[in-house]
Amino acid sequence: MDCFVDSLLGADLPLPPEELLRACANAESLAHLRDMLVLEYAAFNKTLSELGPPYAPLHNVEGHQQTFNFHIQRHREAILKSLRNLFLPDFDQGVSLNRYVELRGLPDLTPDSRWLDECETPSPVQMDAHIDSWLSDVCAGPMADGGDDLAPLHEVRECNTRAIQELAAKAHLVVRAWCGKHRIQPPAIWGLTEGIGPHLAELAGAEGITDFRLLTESDVLGWLSRTSRWPGGMTLNIDANALGLTHEDLRASCFPPQRGQFQIPVLQSADQNKIPY
Repeated sequence: MDCFVDSLLGADLPLPPEELLRACANAESLAHLRDMLVLEYAAFNKTLSELGPPYAPLHNVEGHQQTFNFHIQRHREAILKSLRNLFLPDFDQGVSLNRYVELRGLPDLTPDSRWLDECETPSPVQMDAHIDSWLSDVCAGPMADGGDDLAPLHEVRECNTRAIQELAAKAHLVVRAWCGKHRIQPPAIWGLTEGIGPHLAELAGAEGITDFRLLTESDVLGWLSRTSRWPGGMTLNIDANALGLTHEDLRASCFPPQRGQFQIPVLQSADQNKIPY
């Protein structure tokens, strides 16, 4: 501590020398002394660094991480909106969203280590600038330029998850019937006897396609085709009549009914070979 006091003697003292010596003697820690003397954070750390061992700059690593994590959570929607706008053309063109999926996890977006010498905790201005710099490095616009073309992420994800599950429920029987009629093996995903809707929705979310616009039936079928989850040679359509499927084709696609298992009901129509939907 004496060495530290000596370093202050050449500067403007915050207290008369005797009071300063008393404060140094009574301080519980260097951080306590800094706060008691109302010393500027960065200048105090600079002095500690110049003194060398056993002194070292005081770093609030945990406080920086917690403050930054909280700021990220508050602004996650704006950060992801910038990334969504960057990759919207890829979504529209039906190309891979692997890079978007990687970046939406915000890899390497961590507190700036230089802040540790400068402040107890980073300010919102510092953190905003740091986030925008990270976005710029990945070629995205700053948070403030998110635009209004995209609906809130949680809303579009919820709607798209529901749409995929509903489509899967309709498509399951039709896909199996078409494959049975043409004597080809359906893609593995359609071999599930239950839970195909949630499973497809989970895959779609993991691959990023639920994060942009509201998905149409054409969008979902196109994604299934691009990812080899649609039978080769089968039109991107789930209308049984348009696919030339009869009621018997649909019945033949069902597994032998077991206790508690879904069994397709007998459909009645004027034309028994036409599917009434």
